[in-house]
Amino acid sequence: MLERTLAEDRLKSKEIIELKQIINGSKPKSKVYVEVNPGEEITVPAKKGQTSVNFIFTHMETYNRKSPSQSKKSPFLPPFETGQFITDLSETHRLLYNKRPVVDNHLLIVTSSFEEQTDPLNLQDFSAAYKVLLTMNGVCYFNSGRHSGSTQPHKHLQWVPKPKEDKSEIVTLLDEEVILHEKPFRWPIYSFAHLIAPLPNFEGIKNNDEIGARLVELYLEMMENLKIKKKIDSHNLVMDEKWMMVVKRSKENTFHNINVNALAFAGRISL
Repeated sequence: MLERTLAEDRLKSKEIIELKQIINGSKPKSKVYVEVNPGEEITVPAKKGQTSVNFIFTHMETYNRKSPSQSKKSPFLPPFETGQFITDLSETHRLLYNKRPVVDNHLLIVTSSFEEQTDPLNLQDFSAAYKVLLTMNGVCYFNSGRHSGSTQPHKHLQWVPKPKEDKSEIVTLLDEEVILHEKPFRWPIYSFAHLIAPLPNFEGIKNNDEIGARLVELYLEMMENLKIKKKIDSHNLVMDEKWMMVVKRSKENTFHNINVNALAFAGRISL
């Protein structure tokens, strides 16, 4: 009962309530981003042992698409297009709408000044990302390196809401699996190089920087155990309130030559 009370107090803090109100009230009336075509969704089942999961493939209708090399400036620096900017999360990070979302309300957690996407995540990155996770029920992910599915050189994490129905079942299965572990572990369902870790108990901790410090420590430990060389090896990260997954990448194209980023390891792939 005490743990539940502490969790409820944290979620009802003034800072979290205000951020949720800002996000919910900021959705632009004008189209500043591409919409997902909801009719083009394909479910591909997979099975390993007695465990069945699904991978959801979504086809995105796009227009005026530019490659990163065609843009003269970072799209994550002002001036922003009308409706793109949501709020400053901290002195180092701001929250934006993704102009090319894979789902509705696809958000970007970007550094306020330019940093390289190949830089490893730091305390400030995790502090900002976990604040968004506390505010909204979703998943954060990060693509780093040429084989990770990354398309922008400006450092950013992405956030997508969890679906009301987890069709892939991967996130639901991971939520159930992590409670059985105290340290980073390999999930038998996945045969590629990865580690998954339950997040520390943050009950009673209100300082975002303290949370960020503990998360970055766990992340760097997993990077070291996977022998991921900073700024050299590509990797992905997926994280929700309960767990963190780090995947070492050696190639971007997989599953019939489809480009895959971090969100694929949570069951969703965009074409």
